[in-house]
Amino acid sequence: MAGAKVKGQVKTPFGRLTFGVMLGYGLMMVALMTPATLLLTFKMIEIDPNGYTSSYGLVAGIGAFFALIGNPLGGAISDRTINRFGRRRTWILLGPLVGSAALLMIGWTSSLWLIIVGWAIAQLFFNFGMAAYTALIPDQVKEEKQGTISGLLGMSLPLGIVVGMVLMTLLPDVSSAAKWTLIAAIGIVGPVISLFLIQE
Repeated sequence: MAGAKVKGQVKTPFGRLTFGVMLGYGLMMVALMTPATLLLTFKMIEIDPNGYTSSYGLVAGIGAFFALIGNPLGGAISDRTINRFGRRRTWILLGPLVGSAALLMIGWTSSLWLIIVGWAIAQLFFNFGMAAYTALIPDQVKEEKQGTISGLLGMSLPLGIVVGMVLMTLLPDVSSAAKWTLIAAIGIVGPVISLFLIQE
């Protein structure tokens, strides 16, 4: 909790923490929600034009299961992570890094099974990153300001969808693989920049 003391804990100034969390979490949402709402559908049409509805349902369903377990599992793992880099910062880096690598794999493969595996990994590890970001709030924010930053964080998901949609609309002639590569890059760049702002 906000008042609990963790050995070696350093608190980031509120404004800097808010900006860092919003930047990293928001760009992670662009990377995760753009495929979920748009790119996965087009990918299924591309590799399975006759049965893409069933293929999409299979990929999305398995991915949803890993998203469901990813957040509580990621929170529990980050709670128990002990290193000098920081228990939350470790998963703010590793979660999006592995998740973005999985998006890259999806973009460049034509195998349905690799897409299923890639989307499951992306959902799991991006949720690890999300859990680490949200855990920073009780770790570092005073109770009277936790509602403010939680509300701002809640805006990241719809904003991520909008930004992703606009971005894809601006790139109509870009190849599918290039779009997935761009989204994967966005998914890791935001969290990496946020690590320079967030102290732990």
